[in-house]
Order: sequence, then C-alpha cells, then structure tokens
Amino acid sequence: MLVKTIITNAFLTCHRHHSINHVLRDMETNHVFRTIVQEGNGVPVGIITHTNLTFAKEPFVSSKDVVMVRKAEHAGVQRNRYVRKVLQVAEDIMSEPLITIGSDSRAVAAARLMVAKRVDAIPVVREESVVGVISKTDIVKTMVE
Repeated sequence: MLVKTIITNAFLTCHRHHSINHVLRDMETNHVFRTIVQEGNGVPVGIITHTNLTFAKEPFVSSKDVVMVRKAEHAGVQRNRYVRKVLQVAEDIMSEPLITIGSDSRAVAAARLMVAKRVDAIPVVREESVVGVISKTDIVKTMVE
C-alpha cells in the first residue's frame, strides 16, 4: 500500500519566524499535535510537536527582531511587512532536519522510518511540497479496516 493512499491531507503549517505563541494558539485552535515549519516559499524545513513546546526553554536574549516579507507586489518587488520583537520563534524550537517521505513510497517504509527515527508522524512530500502527514495511527487504522 502506498503512503499517498492513507495520508492525512489536513495539516498545519507555520512560517519559521512565527512566534511560539502564534504556533501554540494555532495548534490548540485546530486540535493538532504538530505543525510543519516552512520557509516563505513554502519549502518545509522543520516540525514542531508538543514535545518541542514542552521542552522549549526561555532564551538568554531578551528579544529577537523578526522581519516578515510581504508577498511580491507589482514587478515582483518584495517589501517588509513589519519588524517585531519576540522572545522565540518557530525556528528556535523546531526539530530539524525534517524527516520526510515521498508520497509514492510504501506504507511499510514509512512505518520503518518512524520506528528508526522514533517519531509518531512524518510529513509526506511531492517535489519539495508537503502534501500530507502519515502517522502511526493512520497505518494502524488501515491495517484493521
């Protein structure tokens, strides 16, 4: 059975410069246990789970400047949206490098990877874009159906 046939297509993402409070609020609002951290161009770079949030420590610096870039305007010109001081951002606590699996991989390969890397879920990618998430629960549900 292929991964793409059993993945969960609904998943949460955040930008690497989103504040931890923003990430936590989104995870609680959407009742999810993980969020995929992306660059501004949508390329996944890490993941934040409840474990990352639980063990996040206060930084030794008082604050951090964060510059967010707006979407390109006419002629592809990008402008800074705002500069904001925050204590920690997603990239400070995310797990990296991101462990992923291709959508055309076999589910057994995903299960083996989860066991080897000691994770509960893996983002599923197609051409550097996340298309879903496969979890141990997804695999077990498929086995019992």
